[in-house]
Amino acid sequence: MQSYFSMKYIQAHWDEIRTSLWFVPSALVITAIIVSFSMIEIDHAVQDDEIQIPDWIFGGSADGARTLLSTIAGSLVTIVGVLFSITIVVLQQAASQFTPRVMGNFIRQTGTQFTLGIYLATFLYALLIIRSVRGEDAQGEEFIPRLSIAFSLILATACLGFLVYFIHHMATSLQASMVIANVNREFRQDTGPLYPEHIGDTASDSDLSLGSFRQEYMPVPTVRIEAEQSGYLLSVDDEAILAHVPETTGIAILPQIGDFVVRGTPMIEISGYRQLEDDERHRIVGCVELGTERSRFQDPLFSIRQLVDIALKALSPSVNDPTTANNAISMLGDCIAVLADRKFPDRVRVVKRVSDDQRGDVHVWTNRPPFEDYVDAAFAEIRRESIRNVSVTLHLAETVGAIGDAVTVPERAEPLHAVLTDMLRGLERADFDEEDTRKIRQCVDAARRRLLAGEPSDPA
Repeated sequence: MQSYFSMKYIQAHWDEIRTSLWFVPSALVITAIIVSFSMIEIDHAVQDDEIQIPDWIFGGSADGARTLLSTIAGSLVTIVGVLFSITIVVLQQAASQFTPRVMGNFIRQTGTQFTLGIYLATFLYALLIIRSVRGEDAQGEEFIPRLSIAFSLILATACLGFLVYFIHHMATSLQASMVIANVNREFRQDTGPLYPEHIGDTASDSDLSLGSFRQEYMPVPTVRIEAEQSGYLLSVDDEAILAHVPETTGIAILPQIGDFVVRGTPMIEISGYRQLEDDERHRIVGCVELGTERSRFQDPLFSIRQLVDIALKALSPSVNDPTTANNAISMLGDCIAVLADRKFPDRVRVVKRVSDDQRGDVHVWTNRPPFEDYVDAAFAEIRRESIRNVSVTLHLAETVGAIGDAVTVPERAEPLHAVLTDMLRGLERADFDEEDTRKIRQCVDAARRRLLAGEPSDPA
């Protein structure tokens, strides 16, 4: 039987750890410890071989070495406190100005992680070097690690450069355009293999509904696996699930990636079993990862949610920033255009098993969002809120029309046409004057023509 810690489980958690605020600083601190001991050994070897170190590297006494290292360590620990304070203020500002969901983007920034890490590493390095300094009055031979001290000066100089970079980075990262561009970039990174593309291969009946799938592949007794806790669905380890139920021929994974799962609600249906032992149920539940916050990994809808929240915040009466809203709408249009010509992975997957205790094909039904769900998530709420602003309404229609240039499948244009139709319905309730209403209708008509132009013509 496959271990609970499968490769997919490890990879999902590795991505989470790698992008956390503490990982890079911890790695640099550990590196500083190793480098400090190595530099001290090098200095011992140089002194034992009676190699003369030039005075320009470090020509001071033991007291001078202690003073220099103490100054470096004391000043850096003070600056580290300032850096952490700036980081917290930036996170609070981003949460209040944009949306709390973009805080993870700031934490994952490599520049922030590396700046905090280099300061902590230099501080610890100076402390470890200072303890090895021995003067003439100490027991044993005098020892001044000149090369180690010179390296600490190099690190301190690098810290000054990183301080300037950090201040510049934090100042620019709070710009609305930069925040929106970062979210868009992460969306493009996350639209590689879409869920459930990593599960098996495409089945012959690739787009069955859940009811049809049950009739076709789950006619035998079926057990349901309920959630043991509440949380957002982050990932599903299908390989581990199959390893725990070798006799099954059909599995249905009910919630979507990113859905909130309530404790006690069904998550997985497995055919071929009338019942499962409690410990086996617990192991299967462990193959489904739940969290307190949605993750961008395997969940492109989360990036769209961030952009929508930024636009809605900008359209709120308290902020009233239509420029930021238009910027977010443009990036949403880019996200939908990226998906417009993508082949979405099929809902029904087939996994071929050839091991001695696991034979036959297993059909897996997955609940993944179709293209129209992405369009609705991107534009529905903004369309309703933008009805009070002419410029934002016009820009929304233009953006939907621009997506038409990327549409190559007629079915993909239908949800975009629906957005334009809803915009026209909203004009009946809007408080626009006759001229503004005319402009919006013209813009919607132009967007429809672009959508129709992007669709391939029907064969004669």
